[in-house]
Amino acid sequence: MNWTRLGDRMAGRAGAWASAVVAVLAFAMPQPLQSQEPTEAGSGTTLYAVGATGVECAKAPCPVRGIWIAEIPKGSLAEIRKALHFADHDGTVGLPNLRGPSDHRKAVQEAWNADECLIVEGDFGPDEKTGIPRLRIDRIVGPCE
Repeated sequence: MNWTRLGDRMAGRAGAWASAVVAVLAFAMPQPLQSQEPTEAGSGTTLYAVGATGVECAKAPCPVRGIWIAEIPKGSLAEIRKALHFADHDGTVGLPNLRGPSDHRKAVQEAWNADECLIVEGDFGPDEKTGIPRLRIDRIVGPCE
């Protein structure tokens, strides 16, 4: 028996198996998650209500504070939930990352901590680099009504 030829044949089969395993693993690897609503710098701004929702619920979970689109009328829990982008259901969740001038960030943080509400103009979505929720504040419009 020629051991050299046998070794060459075994090496060829092992190489084929290795290539097949690599191909299967590459195909089976999970793809990175993509944002459902990508935000682009300069894509425009929206008015957001940030802070106390004013909603009282009979049972939990209940969004006591949050960030929602301000143009949608506030009143019922269904209306808030339809427009809600970020929620604090029990008063223990802090704000997402804030971007913007320091006085704007401070005013929003103070309103959040005091269970008040402010209307801000800006953009809400995942950070472009980290995917962590963030609120960009371009302008504070005033208190929620």
